[in-house]
Amino acid sequence: MSSKELQDALGVIMKNAKQMMEGQGADAIKTRMEQQRSKLVEARVGNCLTVSANLAVEIDSIKPDAAFYNESPEVQLDLIQSGVNKALHEAKEAARNEMGDMAKMMGLQAENA
Repeated sequence: MSSKELQDALGVIMKNAKQMMEGQGADAIKTRMEQQRSKLVEARVGNCLTVSANLAVEIDSIKPDAAFYNESPEVQLDLIQSGVNKALHEAKEAARNEMGDMAKMMGLQAENA
């Protein structure tokens, strides 16, 4: 794709986005974006720790089970790190899917998506 074609495509996308934000679709998009903070994904690691993250890719909670406290401090740290990484990865995937859905709402779906 040439630089000119890219600029033209971006211009169309920006025009469509502006029209959506000015039109009735704006409220639906704003609502979905706000809902991303309340939607949670959970990651369970080591069968003793659950980490929750929202679709804004922020950690919501870290909940250890009683068995977590039987682990050595080194293992506890590894479990926390693994749980946070897994929860953030799952939150990013879920957010990516949400963004794809919003792009479809705006008529911006990629040709090969």
